[in-house]
Amino acid sequence: MNITDFIKNNFSLTKIYKNLYKKTLKKYFEIQKNINISNLKPATGYLRKYQLAILDFANYWFNIFEVQNISYFLISGNLLGAYRHKGFIPWDDDMDIGMMRNDYNKLVNYLKIHHIEINVDNLTINSRNKYILMNQSIKKHTNNILFMKCPTHLQIFKGNSKGEIILLEVFPYDYYSDDITLDDMQKYTIQMRKDIYRLKQFSLIEKFQNDVKEKYKIVKHSNTVYYGIDNCDLIDIPCKELFSITDIFPIKKIQFENTSLCVPNNIEKHLRINYGNNFMDMPAEIEIDMHRQKFNQNKKTKPEIKNVDKRVNLKKIKNKLTFKFIKYKDLYLKYKKMLIFLQDIT
Repeated sequence: MNITDFIKNNFSLTKIYKNLYKKTLKKYFEIQKNINISNLKPATGYLRKYQLAILDFANYWFNIFEVQNISYFLISGNLLGAYRHKGFIPWDDDMDIGMMRNDYNKLVNYLKIHHIEINVDNLTINSRNKYILMNQSIKKHTNNILFMKCPTHLQIFKGNSKGEIILLEVFPYDYYSDDITLDDMQKYTIQMRKDIYRLKQFSLIEKFQNDVKEKYKIVKHSNTVYYGIDNCDLIDIPCKELFSITDIFPIKKIQFENTSLCVPNNIEKHLRINYGNNFMDMPAEIEIDMHRQKFNQNKKTKPEIKNVDKRVNLKKIKNKLTFKFIKYKDLYLKYKKMLIFLQDIT
């Protein structure tokens, strides 16, 4: 293919995908704006099977928690799903729970005795490294229960040699001194974000967190609760409000799919802190298989340019001429997937 043909072909493909993207986007938002989010149907196909497999795995652990006298509560998307859909958010694909520090430590001790711990000391903050390590671990310990005590949260998982991982993520909460103010916590979390991302390895983060515990005024018990210092939500979610002990306790149960699971006492406040006041609104975009995609280590293949006139700088041509084509192709495929999914659950 000479350079002239290549340019014509590229412009033609760009125009096709741009038109497909616009049509798909228009149809997607036509459906999206008329949705009553509480009336959405559950996911279908493989995603639904995956959700129910996660729930089975979580229920296995919830039974152990009851025997071990460990209290937990749903958080994040699972709490929102329980409140809004009486189960999983249709496009969600993970299970997140929170627990107070005492219960979190009990769980870690139980895991160390009964299951296989994966060493995370050499991991970097790059999250891709973490998922590579998890995939390597399940290949070595197929269908065994493994756990990783990361400085950002606890992950309990099992999988097969293909890297199909079923995962339960546990996030610790701490008691803070009652004299800590919202302004104090906001300043701490902003500084924490700046400092923690300067560190390169997980092992250094853990030491850093231990060093600043006193500064954060963490205590054994109080009326003030917030994300633990080793809970990534501490730095990922802007601090707008602090929890009181009555926002967590007494823990209660509500429907989640075909069972009932534990939730914090003040569900609405938790959702407001995580998602803002509009947590009952349909999001503009839905992220399908967001967490499972992290385990897919296959690199995207880049478009190849063959037999192009060697006198032209191929790299510049590739960058300039394929940018729009790739952009509109990716946008079209993204919204096509969301549109098909939305049509299945409405």
